[in-house]
Amino acid sequence: MSTKGQRGHALLEAVEHAIDLARRRREERTRAAQIVADVRNRLAAPSESVVQAARETVGDRAALDRDRAVRLSALHSLKADLRKSALPGAASLSALARHLRPAPVDEMPLALPACLSTATRCEAPASEPAAGWLEGGRSLCSAAEALLRLYHGSEGLGGSLGVEAIPAIPPVSGSLFYAFVPPSNGYLSVAAEVSLTGTINAFTTLESVFGELPTIYADASLTLRVTLYQGASAQSTEMKVDSRHSAAYPGNLSVFANDLYVVPATVPLGTMDPVVVQVEAELYAFGRSDDGHAEIDFSNVTPGGQEAQILVPVLCLGLTPFPIVS
Repeated sequence: MSTKGQRGHALLEAVEHAIDLARRRREERTRAAQIVADVRNRLAAPSESVVQAARETVGDRAALDRDRAVRLSALHSLKADLRKSALPGAASLSALARHLRPAPVDEMPLALPACLSTATRCEAPASEPAAGWLEGGRSLCSAAEALLRLYHGSEGLGGSLGVEAIPAIPPVSGSLFYAFVPPSNGYLSVAAEVSLTGTINAFTTLESVFGELPTIYADASLTLRVTLYQGASAQSTEMKVDSRHSAAYPGNLSVFANDLYVVPATVPLGTMDPVVVQVEAELYAFGRSDDGHAEIDFSNVTPGGQEAQILVPVLCLGLTPFPIVS
């Protein structure tokens, strides 16, 4: 194999290794969440008397379901109006944009500073929804466009009143991976510029004694995370973009229209081995009971013509050499 071929092969191996580490880290977070869910199910369930009183007051469930459907329809219209009226922002490029270039395709050292406009690889969740997820959006990614389209919706967890046991609900996450070889060791600085277009909402659709039950609610959140991999090491920094707890209909709604966020990270590099940077968006939706609804939509086309998406216009890199001690 030629030297160039060996370099390209090593870069691809580094990406696959980073993706494998990322999956294992997600699995560990899921296992920890399941332990928390098991404890919550044992300790947080309301007393049987409260549950029985709530059930006796339900009355005509069909009428309540019809009312919920009307409210949901009105809510979707409200979301459409908000999206249409939201003016697109300007996702400006970094001041280092003059160094803009695509992701490296071989293992030649990358001249720094640099801003990468494309990713090496991307990952989006499987198309089949897991337990507790709602269908209603597609999830996909494009490394060439440095683009993620993600959707997560949840409702009905814990049964009609939210009093049944609930498993750990995994988030939806998508990632872009950037691989390169640093020109030397030193302190690597990373700035991921992320442009968001979409909505986050958490709401309840029932106004009655049930609204007082602690088991009728919804939560929705979006987290951006940058992880740097080199060899067996992985270092992460994250930014909680938004977190919503349910409010009475029409809910607790956030609208993003090309809103720009910058996630910075700095790590020391002791060797010139390949480096992989993972830019991850994690969507968490938890809708408890039939009247708790959570939806995070960065996937569908908005009525205003904008495509809901998570875009990384540039990933900017800089390197500060270690000081030489005489």
